[in-house]
Parts: sequence; C-alpha cells; structure tokens
Amino acid sequence: MNWALAQKLPVKTLAEIWAVPGNGFICLISQQKKQIVGATCSTTKDALSHGLATTFLNDASTGSTRTMRVIVGVAPDRTREVIAHTLESRVGIPVVGSVFMRRDDETNPPDELTLVGHPPDRSP
Repeated sequence: MNWALAQKLPVKTLAEIWAVPGNGFICLISQQKKQIVGATCSTTKDALSHGLATTFLNDASTGSTRTMRVIVGVAPDRTREVIAHTLESRVGIPVVGSVFMRRDDETNPPDELTLVGHPPDRSP
C-alpha cells in the first residue's frame, strides 16, 4: 500500500475513511473511534469501472435509536448517483466529487449498488 498517496474521504461519519492505492489495487480503510479498523479492497481496474464501497451497521440489540446503516464509497467519473438495492428497498445516493454517502435506518447492507450516469465498461 502506498500510504503517501492516501486520501481522506470528505464525509462525516463515526469513522475516518481513507482511499489508499496499492500496486494494482485500491482499498477503503476505515478507523472507528473504538480503534476498530476495516478494509474493503478491489483491483484498480474494477474500482475505476465499478466504484468501491463499504457499509457500517450498528448493532440493533443495543436499543440505540441512532442511524443503523452507513454506506460510503467512491464512484467512477461521471457517475451522478448510486442506487443501493436492499431486499425490497431501493434508495438513491447522490455522488459529489466521486464520493457518495448515505445514512439511514436500514438494518441490512445493500445487496447491490448500481451506478447511474456512468457509461458501461466496454473493455474485452
């Protein structure tokens, strides 16, 4: 991983999230206040074509009324929106400067993310 090229995502969550490139891959590294660290990685080619996202879920058993789910990611150039599909729900997430974030009260991670406004990958 090339930490010198790491960029902090401009989102306000309970975690700091960094995009960190490597040799042929990129990772979203998150660090929560309780020193919990997470990593979501993909090849650079796939991230440039399809984006890269991570999801945080609060533990519903704590009885907290706070946000249950946070979806954060980076989208390819010219993507206007990301649609998060979860079971029977579907929510749009605006993309600003190639970054997207959604807080809501869903208790499940998205099953699929769909890009809106990004041309499809035409490589062989």
